[in-house]
Amino acid sequence: MSTLADLKRRVYSVLRDSEKSFVADQDVEDLLNEASLDLSARLRLLRKQVASTTSATGTVTLPTDFIEPVWFSVLPDSTADMQEVVEFVDDAVFDSWRLGEGIPPRQLARVFGGVIETYPVVVSLAYTLRYVYTPAILDSVADLAAVPAELQVRLVNYARAHCKYKEGELEEGDRYLALYEAGLPGPPTSGRRERPGPFNLFPATGYWDVEVDG
Repeated sequence: MSTLADLKRRVYSVLRDSEKSFVADQDVEDLLNEASLDLSARLRLLRKQVASTTSATGTVTLPTDFIEPVWFSVLPDSTADMQEVVEFVDDAVFDSWRLGEGIPPRQLARVFGGVIETYPVVVSLAYTLRYVYTPAILDSVADLAAVPAELQVRLVNYARAHCKYKEGELEEGDRYLALYEAGLPGPPTSGRRERPGPFNLFPATGYWDVEVDG
C-alpha cells in the first residue's frame, strides 16, 4: 500500500514544477483526497457494518461517514432469532404506504433528512446497517491510501491531470484525466442517498402512441 508521501512523489515526477513554487504540496494532497473520495463513491469501495437500536420514533441516525446504504435489517420482535431484511425504497413508494396507512409486504426504509426512516415504524428494536463510507483524509506523509493498491495509480493520474492544467499543459492534463476515468461508472450524485435502487422515467403516452387494431 502506498503512503501519502509515495503518491505525492509519483505525482511530482511528471511535473515541470520541481521547485513546488506553482503546484504546492497542499494542492497535490487535496487532489489525491478528491480522487480517493470520488473513487470510493463511484465504485462503492469501502463498506462497514454497525449495529445498535432504532430510536423511539423508529429512525436510525446516519453515520458521519455515510455515503449510501448497502443492507439494513431489524429484528421483527425482541424474541426473534432471525433478522428481517429491510427494503430501501424512494419517497413516492414510502409515502404511498405511510400516508395510506397500509401494510407493505416487506419492511420498508428510506434515507431522509439525515436519518433512515422505517415503515411500519420499528421502535427501539435492534438493527444492523451495512453502508458505503467515505475514506479517511490523507494529511500525514505516513498515511496509507484507503483505496486498493491496483486503483492507486488512478489517484496519481487524477492529481497529475489537474496539476498539468495548472501548468498550462492542457493536452497532458486531458491525457492523465482520461487514464483516470477509463472504465469508471459515471460520478454519483447526492440523489443516491435519497433514491436508493433503480430509478426509471417513462414518457407519458401521446396521441400518436395509441394503438390501432388491425
